[in-house]
Amino acid sequence: MITCPNCQFKNPGVHKFCQQCGEPLPAENTRSNEPSEEPVITPDVQRLRARLMPPDKRTLSPATALDAAQRYQVVTVLSQGSALIADQTPEVRSPLQSQLASLYAASPSALPLSTIQAIADLPTAAYPYLILAEAAPALYDAFEQADTTILISLESTAVSPLLTSISTAVDPLQYVYWIYTLTELWAALEPIPQWRTSLIQADNLGINTDQSLRIRRFIAPSSQPPQLSDLKGFLQSLLAQPHRGTNPLLRQIRKIILAVSSAQTLEALSNDLAEIGQALLDVPEAMMPNVSPSVPRTVPDVFAVTETAVINNSLDSVDEIDGMDTEDDLNRALLTDDESIEDDVTMLLPMRLSGLIEAGRTDVGKQRDHNEDCFLIASSLYKQSGNDGQYVQAHGLYVLCDGMGGHAGGEVASSLAAQTLATYFDEHWPAPSPSQPNPPLPEESVVVAAVKLANQAIYDVNEKEERAGHERMGTTLVLVLLQGTEAVVAHVGDSRLYQHNRRTGLRQVTTDHEVGQREMQRGIPEAVAYARPDAYQLTQALGPRDSEHLQPSVSYLQFVEDTLLLLCSDGLSDNDVVEDYLESHIDPLLKDRKALGSGLNELVALANEVNGHDNISAIALQIKVMPDIGKLNKPQDAGQTILQ
Repeated sequence: MITCPNCQFKNPGVHKFCQQCGEPLPAENTRSNEPSEEPVITPDVQRLRARLMPPDKRTLSPATALDAAQRYQVVTVLSQGSALIADQTPEVRSPLQSQLASLYAASPSALPLSTIQAIADLPTAAYPYLILAEAAPALYDAFEQADTTILISLESTAVSPLLTSISTAVDPLQYVYWIYTLTELWAALEPIPQWRTSLIQADNLGINTDQSLRIRRFIAPSSQPPQLSDLKGFLQSLLAQPHRGTNPLLRQIRKIILAVSSAQTLEALSNDLAEIGQALLDVPEAMMPNVSPSVPRTVPDVFAVTETAVINNSLDSVDEIDGMDTEDDLNRALLTDDESIEDDVTMLLPMRLSGLIEAGRTDVGKQRDHNEDCFLIASSLYKQSGNDGQYVQAHGLYVLCDGMGGHAGGEVASSLAAQTLATYFDEHWPAPSPSQPNPPLPEESVVVAAVKLANQAIYDVNEKEERAGHERMGTTLVLVLLQGTEAVVAHVGDSRLYQHNRRTGLRQVTTDHEVGQREMQRGIPEAVAYARPDAYQLTQALGPRDSEHLQPSVSYLQFVEDTLLLLCSDGLSDNDVVEDYLESHIDPLLKDRKALGSGLNELVALANEVNGHDNISAIALQIKVMPDIGKLNKPQDAGQTILQ
């Protein structure tokens, strides 16, 4: 890998120009031999696909160029007007990518139509790809030659056909999420409604491994733009597809969605779907694996409604659904006094790990003369590919500490804590072996014992060196143990763990151990609690006191969709850097818009600009999962039903 001196992006060794910023890369004899910080899974070289509109105005042949500059070479003709191609100068950004890079740098949010229309020489057929960039193939270049428009996109990853996914879904929220997403895409194409035809053709839609709705391509628009009635008819046809299972909750959700699909406006339809989604989120045991009660569920913005609701099991026939004509009728169908769905309809969607990328960074900051932070990553990975896709098993220890204390104190405490934990778990939670290929996560008592051992190691040094007051060294801690699609989290102090995914958005998993939070837990209003002069003083840390006084917080996580985990010290989290720069710096790491290592570099640099008063450390984990179809036919624990 070659590190760009301008933006720190890691480039493949064959490139002469940075794929991130376009700057020339160092000459061969000056290139670094340092290992990549993303060694776990390296994606294959991305293939490009060209589509011609209309497809029959030009004949494609292998080994011929698509453009006058001879940049794009046809490799394989797939069908009339469609081919796999090769970029002969991949080290140089395409004209479209160069313009998009400037636009996204100025505003990382979705581009409005007016901005897209201002892109020089951009064909109109490229507009929907950029407006729906989250759901469509990533556009690499676009241009016109004679009477043909040529659209070049990154070859999409394999997606499951929408009809197949609808007929085999085991998570009731999937129905709501996919259909709600479809209404959102429909709304986004309001400025160019003629392209909505592509949204109501089932064979043009698919479901990605992260369970998101994907558009395969945009089809030449019809002479008359589709109407809302066409969308509703398409939704009703989807829900009329036969389902392979007999789960009552799934049947009921389909009926309720059929009822709300008669809404008179797109806004009403979206709101009704959001309300159903909220109802399901309020009963997580009806759709999600068991999660530790100490981990709060966060309602995603996409399903944010004001009224709490759960699904009522009283709707037994389509006739009853058809009789619901008003919003009050719908609310009565959704609301119930029951606290949970009956056990016999509780479902579990088994998932498996399909990819893992990890990176860690630390920086002394602008005002400190030495670094008291410490991070440690110790992970192993097993990968196997076959007809059923890629199987990945990961086993990882991630530790981040923010030290404090007198001379040579903080850095000693943080390093000692990290090494003590690594040694402990190496013995008590060893890496997978042939005899135990998938070891379970440690019990909470084991994790607590490890944290207390690290505390005792620092405490003993304090006692031996007779440190007192501010000379007494200590450290915060945030720890993640990852095994496949599960993790256990432990923390002490104000170093944090954030979790971010598409469905639930960003949430802070850990709660800071500080005076302000302690007062809020006692019922004091936040404004009053944080008006105290000692509001940000730590109530817990490793090292200052013996282990009898330590109560680390422990929680468990399970990943059912692609997820980004971010462990960070307060040098990064202060002043709401993570929350305020979610769209520009966190989202791209989740959605593969930016390499994890270079993105983490940018996040640390941002923290230096916004904060800079303290050391800055962070560990990022990009966790990718996919449904484990092989487990769907296996017997499950009592109280769980898997559709066959």
